[in-house]
Amino acid sequence: MVKNSEVNVKYCKFINDKKIEPLTKRYIIIDKTVYANPTPSRLKNAGYQPLFSEQTPEYDENTETLERIYTQTENGVIESFIIRKKEEENEIHTV
Repeated sequence: MVKNSEVNVKYCKFINDKKIEPLTKRYIIIDKTVYANPTPSRLKNAGYQPLFSEQTPEYDENTETLERIYTQTENGVIESFIIRKKEEENEIHTV
């Protein structure tokens, strides 16, 4: 039986602090065997970890950008955010 807390859990493979590989299908392939609706333990054995995401902060899209940062922990991958100011475009004038 699947617990409610497991139904909405997203899984991913940690690549680096800027990139993850999300689990996008409802199956995985291990050693040429297809596992439909794999269990959390099978996902872990395949290199997938739960993805925990902080709430996306509000920011001004006109003056700021939102950068995603990933941190691998013992229990999964944490997605956090950094808000950065957009660099003003430099105008170049020729004479």
